[in-house]
Amino acid sequence: MVAVVFLGVGIVSVLVLMKNPRQDIEWLAKSPIQQRPQFLSGRWTQPVRIQLSRLKQWMFGPKQTIAVNAMILELSPAAASELASNATGFTNTAGARAFVIQNGARVREELLATASAGKPAYNVMSSPRIITAEGVQAQFAITHNVFIGSPSRIQQANAGWWIDVWPRTSGRAIDLTCFLTQTERALQRVSPPNAEVTNIAFLRTNVSLGARVRVPENGSLFLLSPSTNTNGFATGILLSPTVQKRPGR
Repeated sequence: MVAVVFLGVGIVSVLVLMKNPRQDIEWLAKSPIQQRPQFLSGRWTQPVRIQLSRLKQWMFGPKQTIAVNAMILELSPAAASELASNATGFTNTAGARAFVIQNGARVREELLATASAGKPAYNVMSSPRIITAEGVQAQFAITHNVFIGSPSRIQQANAGWWIDVWPRTSGRAIDLTCFLTQTERALQRVSPPNAEVTNIAFLRTNVSLGARVRVPENGSLFLLSPSTNTNGFATGILLSPTVQKRPGR
């Protein structure tokens, strides 16, 4: 393990215990949404899924239940640069960074303490939690309504974060597949013929990245986007999967 210290604009230090740097990671260019067969559509969807689930449990036993705690953050340019340059992790061709953390709880506490202190390095946008069965896709969605289009043609749309996760146990570790998408409302100034300069609002995708990696027991995965939003802040996400003990154990 390698102890790595990174600073958020010189204000706070967060100790990150990294997993073996030789560990591999698979970057995902698009979300691997599982496509359902045609017979699992329409009014037969739920009854068929229930029967298939019962059959699998009878054959292989009940699935493990896994909880995934997420933390979505905005990082100041200085904090994002400090983290990317000083912490050992993985980088894809687009410049996104991934860090497999040995002690996820400690990093989470440090980030919450930094954000609650009102420092500009890290701003916690949301801390959702979801529970799913092993190998079953689950999604976090933190969205809000925005108005897009031109003044003469306005319509509503959803902007925000979508996080898809597929956790699966592997011994004492968890193989975590995840994908993060983040959109926001942006403005484009146009000058139509014979008209005054006006603004056209549209949805812009700032973050679209994912990874498949093995997370150690009590560990976390931290993803850092290479792009920034209209305010100049980068998006980071901390994912901490935990296997839930079955009743009586």
